[in-house]
Amino acid sequence: MSRLAYDVVIIGSGAGGGTVAQELAPLVEQGKRVLVLEKGPRVDT
Repeated sequence: MSRLAYDVVIIGSGAGGGTVAQELAPLVEQGKRVLVLEKGPRVDT
């Protein structure tokens, strides 16, 4: 089993999770790893 490392994990992509993800977007531009987990089906980007 491989291990994945993230700087921030957001649980849920509803109103709160989406807002947090948007606010943390600058961290991604700085090279930080942000993961958003959602119960629903996978959405490929």
